[in-house]
Amino acid sequence: VEIADTSWSGEGTEASPYLIDTPEKLAGLAEKCVNNDLLEGKYFKQTKNLNLGGYEWVPIGGVNNRFKGTYDGNNFEIDGMRFTFDDGGAAASGLFSFVDSSTVKNVVLTNVNLISKRSNAGGVVGYSIGSSIINCHVKSGEIKSHSNNVGSIAGRADGGSVLECTNSAVISGVDFIGGIVGYGGAKISNCFNYGNISGNSAVGGIAGAKAGEVLNCIAVGKVEQTSTSNGNAGGIVGACIESYTVIVQDCLVKANLVLSADASLSGALVGGGTTSNPSASIVNCSFIGTSNKGVGLKASSNTTGIGFDSCFAVINQSKYYTAGTFTGFGVAGEMHDGLPIQKALFWMAEFGDAVNISTTFKGWIKI
Repeated sequence: VEIADTSWSGEGTEASPYLIDTPEKLAGLAEKCVNNDLLEGKYFKQTKNLNLGGYEWVPIGGVNNRFKGTYDGNNFEIDGMRFTFDDGGAAASGLFSFVDSSTVKNVVLTNVNLISKRSNAGGVVGYSIGSSIINCHVKSGEIKSHSNNVGSIAGRADGGSVLECTNSAVISGVDFIGGIVGYGGAKISNCFNYGNISGNSAVGGIAGAKAGEVLNCIAVGKVEQTSTSNGNAGGIVGACIESYTVIVQDCLVKANLVLSADASLSGALVGGGTTSNPSASIVNCSFIGTSNKGVGLKASSNTTGIGFDSCFAVINQSKYYTAGTFTGFGVAGEMHDGLPIQKALFWMAEFGDAVNISTTFKGWIKI
């Protein structure tokens, strides 16, 4: 936006936040951060739909002047965010560049056009450190980087949490590409990805490369691993980061896995470790879809430390399940083609009894 305006009404407190009602006032927030006025602990609230008009967007915050406040998008839209002029430097790219110990919530982005040379590219936040990103949505557009760590909500998220967020944009990059988060250890919970995802390696429907928890998430669409050499890919998590504990629980994937290389590091649910065998637990998760390389429920390499409990997959119409009690699943009428679904995901549905493996999985292959 050409002219930044910092004449916000309000006092910047939780009870009386600074009000953002024009694109210029949103750009004013970016200008304040650029000038190293961090506005730490201040509150901002969007009160109208904003159209950024196709101008080159200057992200809010930077590597040395991180945003440390609270921004509430108030479920109003921000339309037409465009970021294509890029030096490929150290800064991250997104509506917010770097956020630190902050809260970003209720942001809605439409018609995003983010084409970056930088690592850490995200529609809402490029690089999140110990922050909470809650109820944020990327409804349409494209987020692309010629580097690593790319996601719809956050390119990289170290610590903190990403909760109740959704994506329908197309996401692509080099390595560590995720439908919600590209790389990091933030807790990801109750998130939904409907966009197509592609990258060289560590490509996942929810997270590219992951430490920490992924809970109650759904991924729908295409997950494409484009490198001609072997790379990691998974319907939920592309790669589990070594030396960390990864927990993936109550997640559902309905996807088309497209792999251009040997599939030994790729799995219907999660890919193998980034460089060595990680510690990971995959519980109550399922995959329904296709794979051009005949990938299995489990990746075959770098997975010694990955355990699967009560998981199943229908891959190219072949049916597989792991050991487990399957008490986290139920059958809800005609939903999900009569297959079990995770109770944690469909809490408003009326469920039948817990799954009986001897009947529900009759004719399936146990692995």
